[in-house]
Amino acid sequence: MLLISLITAVQVILIIKIWMMTGDVRKIRQKLNEPQAENRKITEAQLKALEGKTEEAYTLYKEAYYYSVVTFFNELENKNLKDTEAKEKAWEEGFNEIVS
Repeated sequence: MLLISLITAVQVILIIKIWMMTGDVRKIRQKLNEPQAENRKITEAQLKALEGKTEEAYTLYKEAYYYSVVTFFNELENKNLKDTEAKEKAWEEGFNEIVS
């Protein structure tokens, strides 16, 4: 009888933990579906360009570009590439992708 009660209690605890984790998954999914900062800036810049506000659009495009470069640099540093040649190659490939 004690064993059955213990097993039941453990099952209830596990169900509660799984239920709490599904909330975390929803938060993660929402974060992933949010547009990134540089994408928001580019969208804003496009809208400003369509309105004829070219100076504001240029400023927003420039901010999006800078943000992309800084974000890529930080990601590259987090990879801790020891080989200088590999780091330079990764930088060149990533930078070309940002520019395009």
